[in-house]
Parts: sequence; C-alpha cells; structure tokens
Amino acid sequence: MTTLTPPPAPVAAVDPDVSPGPDLTPPPVGRNLMTIPWVARSLRSGWYPKIFQIPVAAVFGLVAYQLLVGPDVAHENAGTALMWVLWWPVIPIVFVLLGRFWCAVCPFGAISDFAQKWVGVNRPVPNFLKNNGIWIIDASFLAITWADHVWGVVESPWGSGVLLLLLTTAVIASGALFQRRTFCRYLCFLGGLSGNYARTGMVELRADSGICKTCTAKAVCYNGNDKVAGCPLFTFPRTMEDSANCNLCANCIKSCPNDAIQVRLRKPTSELWFITKPKIEQSMLAMAIMGIVLIQN
Repeated sequence: MTTLTPPPAPVAAVDPDVSPGPDLTPPPVGRNLMTIPWVARSLRSGWYPKIFQIPVAAVFGLVAYQLLVGPDVAHENAGTALMWVLWWPVIPIVFVLLGRFWCAVCPFGAISDFAQKWVGVNRPVPNFLKNNGIWIIDASFLAITWADHVWGVVESPWGSGVLLLLLTTAVIASGALFQRRTFCRYLCFLGGLSGNYARTGMVELRADSGICKTCTAKAVCYNGNDKVAGCPLFTFPRTMEDSANCNLCANCIKSCPNDAIQVRLRKPTSELWFITKPKIEQSMLAMAIMGIVLIQN
C-alpha cells in the first residue's frame, strides 16, 4: 500500500522590513563607545535626541518664517543664508562624521511623529514604496535641481519657502497614513542623500550577534516597547549590513534589555569597500549628485 506524502507547506517570502531574517552583522571593529560611561548614559537618556531636536526645530521655524515673509532679496534674507549658505554645505560634513545623525534631529521626523500620534491610521508601507522608494528619491532630487535651474529656487526666498511647505505637506500626509517614518525612509530626497553619505560615516551602530542569538525579547529593538518607539527607519540592528538606514536615534539602545547594541568608531569611507549587495538605484543617486556638482561648478 502506497502512503501519500502531503506536499510541503509553501515558504513565505521574508520581508526585511517586518522579519529579522538571518544575522548579517559583520564582526565589530573599532572602539565601542558604549563602554564610555557618559556616552552610554547620554544615549540611554530620555533627553537624547530631544536635546538636539528642540534647537533645530526652533531654527527651522525661524528659517521658514523668514523665507515666507522676510525680504524678497536672497542676500538680505536670513532664511536663505541659514538654509543654503550655512546648512546645505555643512550637512555633508555631518554625514562623514556621524553618518545619518541629521535624520534623528531633522524637524521633518518630529512633524511625522506628531501627525502619526494624533491622526495616524498606521497603514503598512505599500510594497510599491518599498521596492521603488529610492527611484522616487532619485527623481525628486533631479526635479528639485531642475526647478532651481529653471526658476532659481535657491536664489528666491519665496521659492525656498514653498519648497519647505511642499515637503512639510508630504511629511504630514505620510505620517497620517503610514507607519513610523515612511517619508524619511522611502520618500525624502535628503534621506536618500544621507543614506548614501552615511556609508562614509565614522560612527556605526551594530548589534552583538552573539547576544542577539539568545535574545528572547521578541525583537524589542525593532518593535519598541511601552516606553520607547520602534526603529523609525524599519531597521533591525542585528541584521544591519550598512548604516544607510540608521539615524543613531538610539531607540534600539534604550529598548534592548541585554545591552547588545554597540556604537563604534571606524575609519571614514571604510563601509564603501565592503558593500555586499550593490544596488543600481543607489548608484544612480550617487551619479546624479556628482553630475549636478560638475555641471553647477
């Protein structure tokens, strides 16, 4: 008599944004800054990163006010000076030193969190955004550069103010509809730029894979708990291959019950030479940035 063997159950595809997946964290290198008491206390404090967010938000409000109601001439407008003369040239330096830290203190992130808290419906991120978000970022970056070339956005306080209003509207809409900081991860042109630059950063956040293998906290570093929100950029510390989607917000450090999260110093640009899964869309953004710089200068 022949025994019929039931067919194997289908294996569901692993979604990297909702499942921890295999441990991809490379071996740790450099000094672990979490061994320095004051650094560890600061990152675990409830004031971090708020202590940076508050003054940045105040300056952002001043810039927006000046751009929209201040002098029409760029060199007489404080908002234009703060946005394009001071902030824009300095931000790549922040990327090289601290990776994507700017995204942790960016006012857009706080606005998204506020909208989500009060009117958010917390829908899952559409697969279209997951699969094509970086291409949308590429197109947005080129569109903004084209608008500056045609209409002189940088030299127009009002034009820069309208750009901020459009971005703010998109942030609020995203926060109201989708989970966490969907706009920052999948739609923000500056987020895409900082994700590329973060690979050159001198600071990296990684999890100790040896500790994580025995963790029973059900990915609290990703999901958060009743006191600390989950990772805003949908990243599991234990599966991080790079720093492109880590803004050093320290949510995972605060929620991890096993002190498994490390923040380490490394040589600048070292991550660039060990990319295991290069992506054409990220390369396209890098080429677009270089092309824009060459053309403009």
